[in-house]
Amino acid sequence: MAEARTGRFTPVAVAWRPDYMSCMTRRSAPFVQAYRARLRTRGLRPVQIWLPDTRTRQFVAQVAHDIAAVAQLNADDAAMLDAFERIAAEDLQECD
Repeated sequence: MAEARTGRFTPVAVAWRPDYMSCMTRRSAPFVQAYRARLRTRGLRPVQIWLPDTRTRQFVAQVAHDIAAVAQLNADDAAMLDAFERIAAEDLQECD
């Protein structure tokens, strides 16, 4: 395994297989650093987002359960969900 370097712009993860990030050459590092610096000057910051793994059986089962629950809504519940959707759509239009 490759030894991880530490520092301001050096990778901190250790490659777990020989071809890990083989497309990233050392020459590309300055370009990536410059790009990220430009984004930061624009007031942006990097964020890591974790999402559910949609390939798992548990996720598929939960989606099936949720769909069945929505299908069994009575008229009042359906009207309430429609109202929520309209409000959300209005909020999204205000963001544009």
